Amino acid sequence: MLQKRIIPLLLLSDNKIVKTEKFKNISYVGDPLNILKIFNEKEVDEIMLLDISKRKKNYNLQKELLKQFASECFMPISYGGGIDTLEDAEFILNLGFEKICLTHAVLSNPKLIQEISDSFGKQSVVVKLDLKKNLFRKLKVYDYLNNKFINEDINHFIKKIISLGAGELVINFVDNEGTRTGLYDADLLKIDLDIEIPIIISGGVNSHQNIKDLFKSRIDAVALGSLLIYFGIHKAVLINYPNKDEKKELTK
Repeated sequence: MLQKRIIPLLLLSDNKIVKTEKFKNISYVGDPLNILKIFNEKEVDEIMLLDISKRKKNYNLQKELLKQFASECFMPISYGGGIDTLEDAEFILNLGFEKICLTHAVLSNPKLIQEISDSFGKQSVVVKLDLKKNLFRKLKVYDYLNNKFINEDINHFIKKIISLGAGELVINFVDNEGTRTGLYDADLLKIDLDIEIPIIISGGVNSHQNIKDLFKSRIDAVALGSLLIYFGIHKAVLINYPNKDEKKELTK
């Protein structure tokens, strides 16, 4: 049985760590290398770094910054953002990143999952699905870059990405993202969690109790942004992470 994990999810934009709310309202958080050093000291389980700069035109991989990140990170780290080809993935993995996280590429070129999995092993491929409710309040896979919903059953879509070679699945709830309003079992009812790869849940987690409750279901990890970055209603930046005793209590 896999150990339950608590993963800081960091958003990178223009070489800065930022935070969003429902994929909007970008707020500056801090210098990426300084924040990385803090999480190093706190001995986090792993880190997920997602570059959202591709939401802008003329995006290029921030190669120099990624080299620094990979060399100074003392825990497993996955990276997503701007990975459109097998060559992109090879570059990132050769830097020392353990995993590639694919989001938009899965929608535009799902065979990329298989290409990376065949070349580097399925343990190197994480697929992130952004789920959002449509006008009829039905939860659907959401394509942020093209602002549209994918007209395919969520569970059928998940089975397809697993068959292509995904080694891990991130399920992100866009309507909750950055809100700290809580993420509960009711949000998970439409998703078949009985799958053969690890599941990471993200979007709106608001407390240690919320984490503990989620771990009672078929969840292998939670990816957290606001809860580990902000403090209080005024969102003062305060990088935090459960200590060893707290984590043991949350994941038991």
